[in-house]
Parts: sequence; C-alpha cells; structure tokens
Amino acid sequence: SDVLQDQSVRVRSEAIAELVAAGAQQACQDLVELLKDESPVLRTEVVHALGKLGGDVAQRALIESLSDGDSQVRHGAVQGLIYLAHAAAVFPSGLLPALVSGLQSEDKRLRTGASLVLSQLGPAVVDELLPYIAHSNPRLRASVIYVLGESGDGRALSLLTQALNDPVSRVRTAAAESLEKLLQCAIQPLLDAVEQEGALKAQSIVSMGRLFHQLK
Repeated sequence: SDVLQDQSVRVRSEAIAELVAAGAQQACQDLVELLKDESPVLRTEVVHALGKLGGDVAQRALIESLSDGDSQVRHGAVQGLIYLAHAAAVFPSGLLPALVSGLQSEDKRLRTGASLVLSQLGPAVVDELLPYIAHSNPRLRASVIYVLGESGDGRALSLLTQALNDPVSRVRTAAAESLEKLLQCAIQPLLDAVEQEGALKAQSIVSMGRLFHQLK
C-alpha cells in the first residue's frame, strides 16, 4: 500500500490502524516491511497489528521481532504472539516449535521473549513442554523449566523435583527456583483456606499433605 510507504509516521500509523480495523490479513506482508522502519514507535504499532491480524506471515515476523533492538518493540512482539495464539480458533501449528527453537538461540533477547510468550499460553502448551525437561540440550532444559515455573501449572511438580538431580548446575538452579514459584502458587490458597472453619479447613490440610507427598 502506498499509504504505508508515506514519509509521515503519523500517516503510516493511521493506515495501520485502518488495516487492523478492517481485518485485512492480506496486508500482513506490507506491514512486515515496516518492521525495517527506524521508528521504534511505528515498529511497535506494527507488531501489535500483526498479532491482531494473525496468520503465518504475522507469526514469523513476530518471532523475529522478539530480537528487535528496542525493548518496547520486543514487548509488543510478545504481546502480539500471545494475542495471536489465544485468538486463533485452532492453536497455530508452527508456533510452539518456533518458540522452543527460540529458547535454544544464542540471542538472549530471543530466548527471553520466547520464554515470556510460552509462559502465557496455557495448559495445552505445558503438556507439550514437559518432555523437553529431559532434552539433551541443558540450555533448553533450563529454559523450559523456568517457563513451567512461570506457568503456575502444578502438573510440572514431579518432573521439576526430578530435575533437582540434573547433572548440570544451571538446570538444578532453574528447577529449584521454578519449584519455589509453583509451590507459592499452590500453597497460598490452601493456607488461606486453613484459616477457615469446618470441612474446608480439613480438606485444605489433606490437600497440602498430598502436595508435599508428590515432592518425595
């Protein structure tokens, strides 16, 4: 679109907003070209727009933008990917492999962005990530463990406990920190319930016992 190439940042910004409002997914490739623009404000608007428009082109561009030199653009790319994943009727097939690949990158910005996205994608992603705790790459094992800790999903408790015996120090550290986060998420509501009277108090005590038994 000629308007997207206008010299005025304001004009291009208004054009982006109109494309999103119209749901013009066919414009994604034109928007991707704007990610080369020198204005971080404009690039941030683009990644938000791509997240809302969705599709494979948008997904690839957002993954690449996790490495952008500007922190606001990177944050926008994270939010765009989360929105894209949650808005899709079917979870995007290529998204999880791309993010797992990002966790193995030499680029710290990409690893951080991929981790942030994965931690917000919900139970289905947790199921897919659990096997990676046993992956041969220790960087990936540690990154996945941190993601699981941020997810707050208790299904990872047993595997994270096993990871405390990992032969690599940073993986053990990741496991310990992630277990602490998961236990805080699980225990605080139970502690609050223990303050109540009657059956709820009794059940909360039983539940805490079961929780600690899982960690043996």
